[in-house]
Amino acid sequence: MVRLMEFSLLFLAVSSNIVSNLILIKLFDINFFKNYQHQYNSIQKIHVDVTPRIGGLSVLFSLILMCIYSNGLFNLLLRNIYFLLPVIIFSLKEDIFHNTAPLTRMMVILITSSLMVTFIAHELPTLDIIYINDLFVKYPILSIIFFILCLSTFANSINLIDGANGLMLFSTITICINYIFLSNSLGDTIFINYWILLSVILMSQLFFNYPFPRVFIGDQGSYSIALIIGILSISFFGFYNSLLSWIAVLILIYPIFELLFTVFRRLLNKRKISEPDNQHIHQLFFKQMCKFYSPSVSNNLVSILLLPIWIFPLVWFFIFGYNLSLFQIFSGIIVFIIGYLLIYFFLKYNLKKT
Repeated sequence: MVRLMEFSLLFLAVSSNIVSNLILIKLFDINFFKNYQHQYNSIQKIHVDVTPRIGGLSVLFSLILMCIYSNGLFNLLLRNIYFLLPVIIFSLKEDIFHNTAPLTRMMVILITSSLMVTFIAHELPTLDIIYINDLFVKYPILSIIFFILCLSTFANSINLIDGANGLMLFSTITICINYIFLSNSLGDTIFINYWILLSVILMSQLFFNYPFPRVFIGDQGSYSIALIIGILSISFFGFYNSLLSWIAVLILIYPIFELLFTVFRRLLNKRKISEPDNQHIHQLFFKQMCKFYSPSVSNNLVSILLLPIWIFPLVWFFIFGYNLSLFQIFSGIIVFIIGYLLIYFFLKYNLKKT
């Protein structure tokens, strides 16, 4: 039986994250980096102040340090951090110089996802869709391709919601907490340790991001965190094949649906899928709040106003437990989608009136 990690390890994780963030903030004072940060401008940008976008390095540093000092407790995590190297290099280049093409980033994410999924190809989850699962059993390569695409898509979905102070971190922390409770219901201390470590480091990072942002997580951070959460999710449901895989969809519903809805919107408006816009739900909230408050205050309010959306899965599981039937899972997904769309179109209607 694997023990729960000691408090000293958690203290090391938090302190290393705090120290590395302070170093990065000091490093940002160097004019070389400041000049490039001033050049950052994008249609989806809602931040006013110039803030470094390299906070993801602090998260990775803390994770690597924990892997080294935990006596093999986080071997699965360490292996996947190695696979993250291509994403770290290219997304960090984007965070500093803002000159990495979207297609390049997509290819790098696909390569990293391929490495991660192929390594655990023998323990991929089964899908609770009868004919598709039969097809995957007959042709395992199709299962590998499917989960590579799922992991890549999830990485992009997390990056998509990284647009307001604290929003991505609040969302991923909630995801980790859901997995802590799910792992605990199964008595699995191995995965509990993984999810506790991630949530504690992300909470520490949140201190530097909300409500007074000193350092943003950046593309490198959002992609890396998403890929780690994604591959741990795949490994978790691969290990517990008896669990309904639709539970993962409910846990990850906010970023997943945000991405699917964004693709649908852009296709409907005959725009390129990869072309950024300012019509995400967090941006609509921001525009609405700017009618009453300054941009800085409005930015901070967005994550609070979106709380019903990013905390929804946790509330649903709290009400119905983690041993859900397929009907309860689909009901949760449908309730979320209806609630999201009602809020979205209400905001669109209000903004159109003014």
